[in-house]
Amino acid sequence: MITILFAKPESGIKRYFTPTTEVPICGHATIAAHYVRAIEEQLSTSCLVQKTKAGILPIDIEKDETGDYTIVMTQGKPKITAPFAPKIQIFGQAVVVFAIEIEV
Repeated sequence: MITILFAKPESGIKRYFTPTTEVPICGHATIAAHYVRAIEEQLSTSCLVQKTKAGILPIDIEKDETGDYTIVMTQGKPKITAPFAPKIQIFGQAVVVFAIEIEV
């Protein structure tokens, strides 16, 4: 499950969250969100840019002759970051992982 948070409209930044942490980008969620947006707003073929924590990414929206859409996202260069290091606490037989850090 991924949740997309649309930050303040003037910032234009999209933020992505798993149940335990924030991630810089989620391609499937991005494409799905733009597909729904294209249908709801009946967009024509166009190119948009989207700000994410992975950078500014172009999103191509292509409308075909049947009125359906193809969404193409060009991703930036991959970055290697520090390994994920969640805080883990054990309560009886349950393991609880505290991993989410959100900058506001």
